[in-house]
Amino acid sequence: VLAELEKYFLLQQKLRRQFISQIAWPVLEYLAAGLVIGLMIVFLSILSPANNKPFDPLGFGLTGFGGAITFMIGYYGIGAVLIGGYYFLTRTLNKAATVHQVLLRLPAFGPCLSAVCMLRFCVALRLTMETGMSILKAMRLSLRATGNPAFESQADTVHDALRSGEELTLALSRTHVFPQNFLDIMANAEEGGRMSEVLENQAEFYEDETRRRMTILSRVAGWGVYALIGLTLIFMIFRIFLSIYGGGGVYDRLMQ
Repeated sequence: VLAELEKYFLLQQKLRRQFISQIAWPVLEYLAAGLVIGLMIVFLSILSPANNKPFDPLGFGLTGFGGAITFMIGYYGIGAVLIGGYYFLTRTLNKAATVHQVLLRLPAFGPCLSAVCMLRFCVALRLTMETGMSILKAMRLSLRATGNPAFESQADTVHDALRSGEELTLALSRTHVFPQNFLDIMANAEEGGRMSEVLENQAEFYEDETRRRMTILSRVAGWGVYALIGLTLIFMIFRIFLSIYGGGGVYDRLMQ
């Protein structure tokens, strides 16, 4: 058991470092973009003639240090709101299972999260079944080992199905969180009495899938950040252009 845990945690550490290294540069660029725009607001206000109204480059009434701070709060606040909303829903409203069921359906992120959970489940179920533990307790512990509330919340469903005499594969299918191909493989393993061997093979499969899907997720996240930066800069360019050349802009005031 300890050897399997060591193998899993080393994999987890490696994947975490890989993801951070691949996403770090796009995130730094995102942070730098907000800082640059904030400094632009400050400098354009400082450079405005003393007898004129401070230049508002974005047309939102954001000028000087106060305007720069307001902009950066809004710019960086998007991530804070998402994180705060997640913790509010999962911890305050006790909607962790619902939130994670939604996360499992998200493109790129959902498949990666599912692969991690399946890896944990396969390792835990194989180890608990080899100890001679009852299948009821083994399933509850294995679902808890996924670390995902969407899986953990189905423990009673699986427990009740097994208590009523249903086969393991049918009980797992009632949760609607396991991939169909995994259920098909488990059904064959259950009929052939090769559960331990098949679970070991599935753990290796989902280990490879976790690596592959983590790479895809990091690339999608990186390009998503780049796209967000690009859209922000394009929006800012148009706002600055309208502030200068639009109706009532700086150019019109200079020509009067």
